[in-house]
Amino acid sequence: MATGDRARRRSGRWAAPGTGVLVLSCVAFLASCAEAVESEGAPRGQVEAGNSIAETVDKTAWPQADVDSGLAKDLKLPVEAYLQTYPEQVTIQQANNTLQRDCMGRFGFDFAPPAPGSHPPGEYNSANMKRRYGITDLGEARQHGYQPPEPVEEWTPYEPEGEVANYVFDLTVSEGQSAPTGQDYQGMDIPEGGCRGESDRIIGEFGDELASKINVDTFQRLKQDPRAIQVNQEWAACMQTRGYSFTSPLEAIDQAFSAPADGAAQDEISQAVADVECKKSTDLVNVYFSVETEMQEEEIGRQRPALDEQKEKNDQVVQNAAAYS
Repeated sequence: MATGDRARRRSGRWAAPGTGVLVLSCVAFLASCAEAVESEGAPRGQVEAGNSIAETVDKTAWPQADVDSGLAKDLKLPVEAYLQTYPEQVTIQQANNTLQRDCMGRFGFDFAPPAPGSHPPGEYNSANMKRRYGITDLGEARQHGYQPPEPVEEWTPYEPEGEVANYVFDLTVSEGQSAPTGQDYQGMDIPEGGCRGESDRIIGEFGDELASKINVDTFQRLKQDPRAIQVNQEWAACMQTRGYSFTSPLEAIDQAFSAPADGAAQDEISQAVADVECKKSTDLVNVYFSVETEMQEEEIGRQRPALDEQKEKNDQVVQNAAAYS
């Protein structure tokens, strides 16, 4: 596995599924599945849990479960019940850090990743309801244009120092390097999959692939629904009266990111304000939400047994992780 692949697997940032598509507002502004098994390695009593999340991280900046302002206020899509939340992601990462620190320590390596939750994203889950349909908060539009209220910080995934430490961590080597023969270090067996594999087996891995697929698919289908097309035309006509020529809110977003480093340009702010006001006058957000809710309810009804089974497994993973957080 190349170093780039290792970095992707270890990323602690929230990543919305389908972020390669400009949907869900980043999905416009942006933007896991083994069952838990019996613990191996050091018993719970030997694991240094470290500080709790509450003691090490300022949670006031974390995204909230409910949208509390704007046109998307209190809107929640059915699929959100099955998507991983940011607090769940942080709990799992914190537990992994604790277990991996203990495992690496057994082999004589320091392992000190930053506390998860220190760089929260803008969305509570990958539905990104506040900006799923573009900018929806007039106050934010007036102040920031289309930009997020808080700038997205550059983030680099934590890497153990040195080739041997990286191999003990997850049995990976950098591109062009040869893997060591055998699977032991200084007379001790390296766990299957390295220390990362050990923590995954103790905690389990969160998997919401099916829910994530529904989350993206219904948004894509929404754009082709006659009701969405009709309200897009009404929104576009409203925008035309204000001097803007777009066929949909997503097209407006695509052309909006012209802000200088110190904030949104006035032209962008004016466009964003018009965008939100036209969404309000045409009821675009509620139309989109109604159509997509209908689609998701139908899809969830069709796949409920698989979704419920995965949710039960995920709830157990979070419960396992909480014991080490």
